[in-house]
Amino acid sequence: RWLTGRPLAVSRGAIAAFLGVTIGLSVPWYAALCLRETDFAYKFFWEHNVMRFLTPFAHERGVWFYGPVLLLGLLPGTLLLWPFLRFLGSSDDAIAQRRPAELGFLLLAGGWCVLFFTLSSCKLPTYILPAFPPLSLALGWFITHSEWRRSRWPSVVAVAAFTLLAGFHHIAEPWYAVYRSPMHCTEEVRRLCADPSVPVVCYPRDCDSVAFYLGRDDLHSYRSKDIDELRKLVVAQPRTVILCTHRHSRQQLHQLLPPEVRIVEEV
Repeated sequence: RWLTGRPLAVSRGAIAAFLGVTIGLSVPWYAALCLRETDFAYKFFWEHNVMRFLTPFAHERGVWFYGPVLLLGLLPGTLLLWPFLRFLGSSDDAIAQRRPAELGFLLLAGGWCVLFFTLSSCKLPTYILPAFPPLSLALGWFITHSEWRRSRWPSVVAVAAFTLLAGFHHIAEPWYAVYRSPMHCTEEVRRLCADPSVPVVCYPRDCDSVAFYLGRDDLHSYRSKDIDELRKLVVAQPRTVILCTHRHSRQQLHQLLPPEVRIVEEV
């Protein structure tokens, strides 16, 4: 109503259908996990949702954090952000009549998502991914219902952006993923990790590519807060392979492992 002066009517049937699909998809998954992992409900709902929101659990950022994320993520639409804001903020009656209630709904959906996670103590760029579809739809509506629809520049920029994104996603990103993966050194990984009698652990993150390509389901991951458990493991085992999954984790292990444990090989 603030944007257009007209309320947006949403039927009860649409709300019921949305809630039905959401509950039908999510509840069985959560129920199965709670039955399989007894502490899942506490860790996921309380620790990784409530505590992450209320306390600087991890990834503490300032209130400005999502500004650059939005500007980069909405490219090339960001180039029209200023005229779009002028269109939204205009008090001219003729322009206000051109703003439909549905446009306000899209902006409310995307803006609420960004505001909610801006208030959160923990912030990561991926948290606001649900905001991008409605905000992109709002920018798309603006382009097709404004003077920009007569200009060739939106089409030129869109084609150029699509070409760059296609090249990045189908060429650059797969190459980088292979380059950064431990399986880039296939022979070394198989030599060190293929023997099922030798424990293989990941520090401080999972290393799913190794588990997948070697067909092993016994790779355990140890976070920094679990370093005491990792120390006990390497002391108890005659040989352990540790996959370092962070650029600084190898240097950290030199300082954190017990003095009686000897690193015999680094690859």
